Amino acid sequence: MQRSSFLKIRFFMGSIGLMAAILMLVWLITSVLGLTVSIIDIFGMEGIRIPAGIAIGGLVLAAVGFNKF
Repeated sequence: MQRSSFLKIRFFMGSIGLMAAILMLVWLITSVLGLTVSIIDIFGMEGIRIPAGIAIGGLVLAAVGFNKF
């Protein structure tokens, strides 16, 4: 695999991770403002780990994807 195609894949994966984290942040803000259904209403207090895991996973994926080795 060539280095340039590896960098493109890393950039794509980083972009996907960043979009997932931004989506969770926007959902959190709009639910606090009452514009959408609350995250806690959907997942419950015990299930709040699911969207938190998606956000953290997205941030880790973005960090790996945008890191310059």
